[in-house]
Amino acid sequence: MTMTATGDSLRLRDPGLRDAFDHDGYVVVDMLDAPAIAALTALWDASADPIRRMPFNVTIMSEDSGYRAAVSAAVENAVAPAIAVLFDNGSFVYGSFVVKPPSPGGLGIVPLHQDPSFIDETAGDTCNVWIPLIDVNSSNGCLRVLPGSHRLNRRPRSNVAFFRFPYPELHSEMMAATIPVPLHAGQAIVTAQTLFHGSAPNASAVTRCAVSAVAAPADAMLIHYFQPFGDLAAPLEAFAVDRDFFCRHRMNERPAGDPLATLAAEVDPVTATDVARLALQRMPT
Repeated sequence: MTMTATGDSLRLRDPGLRDAFDHDGYVVVDMLDAPAIAALTALWDASADPIRRMPFNVTIMSEDSGYRAAVSAAVENAVAPAIAVLFDNGSFVYGSFVVKPPSPGGLGIVPLHQDPSFIDETAGDTCNVWIPLIDVNSSNGCLRVLPGSHRLNRRPRSNVAFFRFPYPELHSEMMAATIPVPLHAGQAIVTAQTLFHGSAPNASAVTRCAVSAVAAPADAMLIHYFQPFGDLAAPLEAFAVDRDFFCRHRMNERPAGDPLATLAAEVDPVTATDVARLALQRMPT
């Protein structure tokens, strides 16, 4: 069932970036200048939200809808102009802080996962734009990605996709095929929502603060795929939502009203051969 209003996919303007993105599922670009980094860092430093105490925290986890909206507005102010330049039909959806305080004990690992779906992906794609506010590397929690894995599973992914790795029998093979993506402050890694990625704990003495923004085709219907937290076998309910929904909605609550559709919680089949093929197809660096 197609639930998208029109059919344009999100497209990078630059042909070289577009080819690299289509092949690997991500690209790295320069995004924020020093004043923008300073302004966002100051906003994070001024926050007293309880989620700051978590070893890994994202603004959407906050119970304070006003704080979620204020952070998203600040990220939009900093990132939306760049999204408009980077994509030929891109639209900012919402933004968050994505933070890892120092965690010498090894807490704060983000397991290998795909990000949730935000539209009907049979008709287009969305991207995540992830921008650290400090230099990041393997020691303080830069992203690790599995190049080419954006093609492995195209089924709809729910609001709890972060907590689900759908191929446990292939975890070792897929983790071994990941690569770290170190970035300077203000650089962005632009990933397909379907790209498998994760990150190690922050073993440094400095908080790793980043911002992320979801970009979608400007004409696409936004969809929230709800699934009860902890029940990864439950069907997904697809709700049509507006852009502000993601700031005002509590992360694990079912939206009011009737869904557009109810979908089985399914994933595309993937084999060890599929994973091995990704390494063979990797673009030279």
